Amino acid sequence: MKIVVVFFSIIIFYACKSSIDLDYLKSTGWSYDKGYRVTDFINFKQSMGYMIKGDTLFFDGKPRAIIINIDKKSYTLTIGSLDRKDIGYYMDEQEMLK
Repeated sequence: MKIVVVFFSIIIFYACKSSIDLDYLKSTGWSYDKGYRVTDFINFKQSMGYMIKGDTLFFDGKPRAIIINIDKKSYTLTIGSLDRKDIGYYMDEQEMLK
């Protein structure tokens, strides 16, 4: 029984572990696509006031959204409102223009 509990604990730990690739997220610009909107364009490389702490997107020191997922295959950043009621999508600008 203890083995089963340990096994499921490990599975839950890895399922909850953040898989957000911060290097990729910060390496490109993100253009608004649809849904919940923070702004038209998010860029971490330029000094635009954006930063990330944990899974939270901040602008000018204020939390603006929760980062839900980054899909490198479809070049999509998925964010959620702070109350997690709304979801928005941003596209990797560099890949979108190719």
